[in-house]
Amino acid sequence: MPIWKHLGIFICSLLLCARMQAQGATRLYNEAQDHFLRNEYPLAEEKVRLAIRIDDRYPDAWFLWGQCRLHQNDPKGAIKRYEKALKLTPSNPEYFYHKGLAYEAMGQTRKAVQAFGKTTRLDRNYVHAWKRLGMIFYKAGDFTMAIENFSQAVDINTLDKEAFQLRGNAQAELGNLPEAIIDYTWALELDHLDADAYFNRGRTHLAAGNAMKAVQDYSMVIDLRPKDAEARLSRGVILLAIGLHPQALVDLDTALILDSTLAKAWWNRAFLLHELEDWEGAQRDASKSVALSPEDPETWLLLGRIEFRRRKYAAAISAYDKCIEIDKRQPEAYLNRGEAKRVLGMEAEACKDWKRVGKLDKGELARKAAQWHAIVCE
Repeated sequence: MPIWKHLGIFICSLLLCARMQAQGATRLYNEAQDHFLRNEYPLAEEKVRLAIRIDDRYPDAWFLWGQCRLHQNDPKGAIKRYEKALKLTPSNPEYFYHKGLAYEAMGQTRKAVQAFGKTTRLDRNYVHAWKRLGMIFYKAGDFTMAIENFSQAVDINTLDKEAFQLRGNAQAELGNLPEAIIDYTWALELDHLDADAYFNRGRTHLAAGNAMKAVQDYSMVIDLRPKDAEARLSRGVILLAIGLHPQALVDLDTALILDSTLAKAWWNRAFLLHELEDWEGAQRDASKSVALSPEDPETWLLLGRIEFRRRKYAAAISAYDKCIEIDKRQPEAYLNRGEAKRVLGMEAEACKDWKRVGKLDKGELARKAAQWHAIVCE
């Protein structure tokens, strides 16, 4: 047989071998993908490693291996595989995006921003990257930059309710309450059953001074999520503030049935009972609020008021002491402690407290303290 025929057969054999290897790598990759989609990450990793052993210039296989590592809480190992994929396909925005997620998981925010930024430069329409950038800036407290990035996501996909919600959150943090309400409303136009959007809009309505619209939104949350203790608490607080005591009590009671660890619910229930002159019930609930939130000066201040009403003046003084220990800038605590001390005959100590009020307050509390000081101390 002529040598050229031998050479032709040899070349064909090489090509056939290469084709068979490529087919084997593809088959293993596809099997790895199936395992990955079923959350069987170790099995997926085993298959994809075999695929790379056959063909180490298979970028999607390197990327899938990185995905397996990331889902098994190894972001550093994931980045190593993503970089292998990027060396083979350096302009793939998806690879950069997931590399950014891995950097985020490692707490390396600056590198995550760089990776997400690269993603958006390669593909201006990569909505998820814009949202991740927005969330990073949001967490960092840079709400202006967060809004800019969320706006990019909104402009690209006007049907992305999450992007509207996220931008609404940033607008609210920046104090742009009307703009935040508009964003939440757009999110609800896209999904009228989105309880989170109702909750956030309700909170924003309240901050904007529209209590009744806030009540309506929290009511929608409760209709959609009957076991949402925070929504019950929020609506109850508003109803209490506008004087609807029976309705407020129902909401606060329900909130505490759903979650008995809500210190704010116990505080507001204690305040409500204080307003209704149920001193014993108010003292019980205030004590529970104090136990759950012992570093909140407002809880001790309320307990002091209640103990004073119960004529437990020493207990009232003790509560005011604790309030002042936590926050020395509490003029009402000094004023009320002075009154309790006066009742117990501790006039010199009371005078010191009333004098202190004038240094912390220039309004009604200072006027009351000055009156007491003039009557008792001068």
